[in-house]
Amino acid sequence: MSGFVKRLSFVMVLMVFCGGLACAQTTVRTFFPATRTGSSVLPVDSVIGQTADSSSSQFHLLVAKALRSEYSYEWTQKYIREDVRAALIRLFGDWLSANLPAKGFLLSVLHTNADGSVGINIRVGETCLAVVVADGQIVSMTRL
Repeated sequence: MSGFVKRLSFVMVLMVFCGGLACAQTTVRTFFPATRTGSSVLPVDSVIGQTADSSSSQFHLLVAKALRSEYSYEWTQKYIREDVRAALIRLFGDWLSANLPAKGFLLSVLHTNADGSVGINIRVGETCLAVVVADGQIVSMTRL
């Protein structure tokens, strides 16, 4: 019986050694496809969805610049389209005043609408908003 136990022990040690060699050939990077290709994968937010870099598109750049700017009369003139300006100021003016310039925020990937406008979801702190941009200005804002 002792010979059997020795052979079984030897086989177990050999299996552990071979398993260790197989694991040593695989690095942690293998499990993250983005690191293999050199591109980065941004996280998915539970409310706004797949996040995107703030320089991903001209729309992302516009929204990011608006979020980084101080809320003022000039801000409303520059970033909110005239026909919806009064309504959006009434609905979101207090929030914009309290949260801009935003120190940290997340932007989602673009959602292109049939009319050519683009939707971008935003997370600023605990607040999540859906913003629609058309013709270089914000035309709609909604809390998510």
